[in-house]
Amino acid sequence: MNAGTPINWVAIYRKRNPEEEEPLTVSERARLREQEHELRELRMQVEFLKKSSGLLREPKSVRYTLILRVEQDAKKAYPVTFMCKNLKVNIQPVHCV
Repeated sequence: MNAGTPINWVAIYRKRNPEEEEPLTVSERARLREQEHELRELRMQVEFLKKSSGLLREPKSVRYTLILRVEQDAKKAYPVTFMCKNLKVNIQPVHCV
């Protein structure tokens, strides 16, 4: 028997015998929202870290400069607290510069 045969059988069965899924409970919906929020945060973190690759090796002054530039950008895709956390710098000096 081919390895994909059982998968095909299940697909055919499901097509012939569709079952309605039960609606999500309140707690399941809440958990789903929580997971979606966490996924958005993780994607944003990955995107930011890709753009700022190598900056963790740079002096803090260079990292602060990046944060200030992004903060002044009209698009401003990342909150300052988020950038400070991911670049491992303190938020207070950003607002003092």
